[in-house]
Amino acid sequence: YVIGDDSPYFFHIDKNFKLISKAQIYSIEKLQGNTIPKIDKPDFEAMEMVSETEILIFGSGSKSPERDVCILVEIGMQTFYTKYDISLFYKHLRNLEIMKGFELDIEALAFDGNLVYLFNRGRNLIFSFSYKKFIDFCKTGTNFPVPKSTLYALPKINGLEAGFSGATIFE
Repeated sequence: YVIGDDSPYFFHIDKNFKLISKAQIYSIEKLQGNTIPKIDKPDFEAMEMVSETEILIFGSGSKSPERDVCILVEIGMQTFYTKYDISLFYKHLRNLEIMKGFELDIEALAFDGNLVYLFNRGRNLIFSFSYKKFIDFCKTGTNFPVPKSTLYALPKINGLEAGFSGATIFE
């Protein structure tokens, strides 16, 4: 499965990168050709399978409200999706003391069955929180998933620190 940061589509491809299917998961209202302009794009940067039939996708949060979005995709004979406005959740992350002076820029997502891990680039933070509480919050606006934040120092090359750009969990 493949997403693009400026695409409203969710792609299913085979091992030879041949397109099997394409499903719309975001508005095509501002689509120009095959892409959404930079100013309007959801900036989908993070995707992870959370079950055999569900994939979670996060916008980067680097521009509000356009990129304050989460998509839950249900795969099977047909593809269904639910879009969630996560502006309140991202606002909470932006307002954390550890984020003072830094921008939110979610670049990766990992999942272990109970916890979601969002990786922020720029300030190399990992936010972890309950998947169940997060989905409940998205659906009902209640049961806010209070995130834990952990700061990491990544290697430096010529004085420039690396930033997170992808993640997964292996069992």
